[in-house]
Order: sequence, then C-alpha cells, then structure tokens
Amino acid sequence: MTIAGLEPLSADERLGVDLAKSEYGLIRQLVALRVAAGIKPAELARRLDVDKSVISRFEAGATNPTMATVNRYAEAIGAMITYEVEPHHAWQHKKRVRDLVERTLTLLVDDQSGLDVSAFSHQQVGAKRSHHSTEWTIEVASAP
Repeated sequence: MTIAGLEPLSADERLGVDLAKSEYGLIRQLVALRVAAGIKPAELARRLDVDKSVISRFEAGATNPTMATVNRYAEAIGAMITYEVEPHHAWQHKKRVRDLVERTLTLLVDDQSGLDVSAFSHQQVGAKRSHHSTEWTIEVASAP
C-alpha cells in the first residue's frame, strides 16, 4: 500500500538526497574540527575577513557555498578536504556497511569512554570483508 505523496524515491531523487546529505556532512565535519581546534566563530570570521554572520549561515547550512569558499574555510581552520567520486550504488553499499559498523560500535562502546562514533568520517571507520571469507575486519582510525 502506498500513501499518496509518500511514494518511494526514484534512483535520481535518492541520489539528490544523498548528495545533499554528503554536503551537510562535510560542513558538520568542518565545524567539528573548528570547535576541536578551539577556534571561535568570531576568530574564524576575522581570519577570513568576513562578518561573523557569514560563518553562522555557512555552518548552519543556510548557504550554497562554492568549493572555493569551502576550501577557504578548511584552510582557515587547518583542515584538509579530500574528494572521493564513485558510482552511487557502490557508495550506498559502503554507507550501509558504515552504518552497521557505527551501530555496532555504539552498542560496544561504553558511554563513559568518551568515544563519539557519530563523529567518525567514512575514512575513519571502515569494514572490509576478504573476498573468500565471511569474516569482517572493522578498522577504526584514531582521530588526529
């Protein structure tokens, strides 16, 4: 049964949603690095020679920044951005695996440990399966 207006997304629509989520995730990672570096929004605005409201809008996802703007932000906080381009179906598979790993880690990690698995990027949490094996290897890289 399908409710009018709640039809499943087409492949193109799903890709659009996933691209938007990826962009938002990048901004979240940049903000997390800024905070971890102890850089206040006002200091970042000074470094970029912009008004603090520009930083607030950027970090809230209220803008559609160019790659140059994203790179300027990254440079100002001392972050390196890497890009990965792959077919959507391959990305979806990796995402399902990463989500499973994150949920598993969340269940395994003691709340008192201070480990926030939601902050791991796709480069930090990975799961691999040997081609001829049913065993999975979960890798978690330490945060810089």
